[in-house]
Amino acid sequence: MKGLESQEGYQNEYLNLSFLLFIVITVFSIILPKTWGVIVLCVGFTLLSVLLIRSYIYDAKRIKENTLQTIKEEEPKGN
Repeated sequence: MKGLESQEGYQNEYLNLSFLLFIVITVFSIILPKTWGVIVLCVGFTLLSVLLIRSYIYDAKRIKENTLQTIKEEEPKGN
């Protein structure tokens, strides 16, 4: 379970960073003139989506590896 706890911490940190990025994108899209605001909004949300998808893929791989490692450790050694 220790591995899962560290993964949850990583995920929470990543979501906090994503939320901060969301706020920055929204504020800049409101402050900037219309054309630049739309550009910042589109590019920012595209980057945010890619960032979140990559984090979930990375976490899924870590959970899979951790689960496989746990299964290997729990297998009976007498065959």
